[in-house]
Amino acid sequence: MRLFSQVLIAISGVFFIGCSSSDTTGSPSPSSTQSGASAVVAKGESATNSTRNVEQESANVSEASSNQGRNQPEPTNAKNALAIVNLMKLPRIDKNEKPEYLQAGPTFLSFPCKGKLAQGDGFYAKMFESEGWRIVPPMSPPTDQYVDRLFEKDGYHVRVSMSPDIEKEELSVTLANLGNVDVRTLPKLPDADSKNIPSSPVNQTYRTASGVSDAAEAIRKQMIEFGWQPWTEFQQIQMDMPELRDLQFRKAACLLRVGVLKDPREPDRTMVFYHAEPLIPFDIPMLDVSKTLKLDVSTKKASFQTSDSRKDLVAMLQKHSEAFGWKIRDADKFEAKEVHSLRIDLASEGYLVARLVESKGEYFAWLERFETTEPQN
Repeated sequence: MRLFSQVLIAISGVFFIGCSSSDTTGSPSPSSTQSGASAVVAKGESATNSTRNVEQESANVSEASSNQGRNQPEPTNAKNALAIVNLMKLPRIDKNEKPEYLQAGPTFLSFPCKGKLAQGDGFYAKMFESEGWRIVPPMSPPTDQYVDRLFEKDGYHVRVSMSPDIEKEELSVTLANLGNVDVRTLPKLPDADSKNIPSSPVNQTYRTASGVSDAAEAIRKQMIEFGWQPWTEFQQIQMDMPELRDLQFRKAACLLRVGVLKDPREPDRTMVFYHAEPLIPFDIPMLDVSKTLKLDVSTKKASFQTSDSRKDLVAMLQKHSEAFGWKIRDADKFEAKEVHSLRIDLASEGYLVARLVESKGEYFAWLERFETTEPQN
């Protein structure tokens, strides 16, 4: 159902951005799974000024895309990303109240809190700007029902989204660290056409003459060639829908979702949208990228195929320990089967547990992150 919901949002975004941008033809929105607003607009700023910001930001698309995935900064690992910002350590607008979280992690937070939309908007704008984050120009202005802001620092992007519950006088707040990949620089199909389609560093859309199935397969091969590993959720339901495909990739800790679907306005063309997703909150070695990774970002778990040797698993983890800031405990006891799991202390507060799991004659490395601190109140 997650996929189906995203497609509906993506299609509805076509009309939203088409009306608010300078594209009078009603081109599809690159926002895909979000409303498209991506930065602070001063209260009372007109939609016309917002559109000018869109045009200015979109003017950089050709330059950003020119290298097509080459010579770009390497996608961040979790260690480096959390050194830039750990969302659990940020102050909350309702800092005097007992915090409540729908989902809590160092790269993604979701919670309700007391307050009004304008209050929350100003709070996070001031906080991020005071820490050296710049405001990314918006693709569309905020409304009195929803605000979606994007902040940038050292190539990293954090999104802050808020919507009000007027009756309860509450806000629904979501913060997401989207990493340091500008999706406009990622490889695209040879006939990709993004003319007059607004974009941002975390959302990009283009059209292609390829059919949905052919485009999806070409993109899958293309992304693997550029070192991006396909991933799926542990319990992901595969839906047979010929007019759309939902692809997921990761490189280091950066996650990318690629949607491929028939253009509802031009049935002979296909829309492709790239959307940066919240970072994986822990590091996972990049091994054979042609093999699909199992991942659950919300519960902070990952699994990938390996051999049946505990010694080999320890050696592989130790090989990456310096780059990831890991301190592996009791490796000798794990190899000797005296303990069934490895504890790995992280550079950022928290730890991983690693296990070797057998399923139907195959062996998998299992990683799970645990927190040692509560989110900031």
